[in-house]
Amino acid sequence: MSTLWVVLTFGSAAVLALVFLYLSGPQAWYWHLLSLVVALAIGLTPIPPRWNTSENNLVIGFFFVLFSLWALAAPFVRRRRRRKLIE
Repeated sequence: MSTLWVVLTFGSAAVLALVFLYLSGPQAWYWHLLSLVVALAIGLTPIPPRWNTSENNLVIGFFFVLFSLWALAAPFVRRRRRRKLIE
C-alpha cells in the first residue's frame, strides 16, 4: 500500500473531524467522552486474521482518527455566540 493512501485517508479524517467541530461547535461533554470511548474501542478491538488487510486497516484508522480528534479537539474550539435579531 502506498504511503499516499495512508496520508490521504488519515488527513481527510482529521480535516473532516475539525470541520464538523467547527460547524457544529463543541457539544455537551458527554458526547465527546462517548466519541473518545468509541474511538478507543475501535482502535483496541483485535481484527480477525481474515479481515486483517490494508484496506480494512485504513477504514478502521479513518474512524479512529475521526472520533478521537473530534473528542480531543473540543476543548480548544470556542462556542460561537448567536446574534439576536432585533425585531
